[in-house]
Amino acid sequence: MNIKKRYIVIIFLFGFCSFLKAQYLKTDKYEEQKTSIIVKFKKENILNRDVLNRVLRSPGTHTLSVANTGSLQGTTFDAVLKDTVDATYNHIKLFQDPSGLTTQSVGSNYYIVDIASGDAEKVLKIFNQDASIEYAEVNQIISLPKDVNHPDGFSKTGFSSSNFEVQSSDPGFSNQYYYSGLNIPVVMEYTGQDEILVAIVDSGIDIYHEDLDGKIAINGNEVLNGIDDDFNGVIDDIYGYNFSGYFEGGGSNSITDGFGHGTHISGIIASKVGNGVGIKGINPNVKLLAVPFLNRFGFGTQVDAARAIQYAVDRGAKIINCSWGYTSDSALMRESFEYAFERGVIVIAAVGNGSSTKLEYPAAYDESIGVGSTNLDGNRSSFSNYGEQLDFLTYGEKIYSLLPNNRYAYKSGSSQSTAIVTGLVSGLLSKYPDLLQEEVIEILKYSSVNPENSSK
Repeated sequence: MNIKKRYIVIIFLFGFCSFLKAQYLKTDKYEEQKTSIIVKFKKENILNRDVLNRVLRSPGTHTLSVANTGSLQGTTFDAVLKDTVDATYNHIKLFQDPSGLTTQSVGSNYYIVDIASGDAEKVLKIFNQDASIEYAEVNQIISLPKDVNHPDGFSKTGFSSSNFEVQSSDPGFSNQYYYSGLNIPVVMEYTGQDEILVAIVDSGIDIYHEDLDGKIAINGNEVLNGIDDDFNGVIDDIYGYNFSGYFEGGGSNSITDGFGHGTHISGIIASKVGNGVGIKGINPNVKLLAVPFLNRFGFGTQVDAARAIQYAVDRGAKIINCSWGYTSDSALMRESFEYAFERGVIVIAAVGNGSSTKLEYPAAYDESIGVGSTNLDGNRSSFSNYGEQLDFLTYGEKIYSLLPNNRYAYKSGSSQSTAIVTGLVSGLLSKYPDLLQEEVIEILKYSSVNPENSSK
């Protein structure tokens, strides 16, 4: 998987009618004095992995010290322990091991090693010199794009619902100016009846919001009984699963949105149409899969995100919406997105809000669709990132959508632009579900125009 070599900078204006960072946050969740390191063993060299498994005896978090790890003498882990007073090893299972060793106690190639932050550089050096280890890297923090103040001078003049080609009983529809600018009523003529599963890998979804009634995907193979009925590795994931804290052995079936970002994104894509409340979702034929990994502060880790991506793919998502990113590439995250790309899943990702050309992942991956924001005039928003990671631009300033507890609000950013593109693409797939990502991109390009200031 490569970083983007193409440089397509397009803005949506005409629809489909012509053609078929990581910063550390001091919270109760993440401690600044601790660094987590991801260690992946090579499948053909599993000696150290098996030695460690015999010491741990069971999955979970175990504190190892020199005094209680005699059987680790001479191993890479012994070297780490000599350089650190204590190290905590959490054995995690991310992807099925093709060798057949699939139980958590012996089957994972991955470990999380928690050490003092000051020891990270030397521990990484030790691990990466070991022939039995494929790679070792820091489990980086992932955060939502920084908040954007609504640009001054914004006006909806000329964009009332009376100007739209169709009317709606949804009272918030008059605030959705992008319906007119994108010719969404015409676009909807090209959508089909197939319900497309879209994974919202984010901060969660308020599944009880009045405007998302009937829009949440339900796992019919799972029952609320404390048992993993469908044998997918998580328990009671009826409406999705929360991977926040998975790297520490956590995770739960509570997909509540404590931050509000995921609910706002969900409303843009899938708000119920014609129900007399709220707004009008772009695609009426969509189901949302809630896969949060970000906590109530909008922060998560790459291990949590990787597991969330894999879960979304395994649940059958056709599109994964990633309205977030990170600026330092990661072997683990590359693996997780390769897992999606190889199975035909379309990943649509935000390029970020830093007004910068600095690469933001996963938008920068060649196989993903990177989305930035424009203003009402169709020019790149002053806050939107640009450069090699950017494929498409669309409206992202003052987008009206849902917040938890039956609330509504305007938000601005490439996150909102990404959700609009996800809504459009999911609508296209609802009629043509077998389209390949390359074909989707060509249709989007054909249906768009080049903006003047996309590269500056």
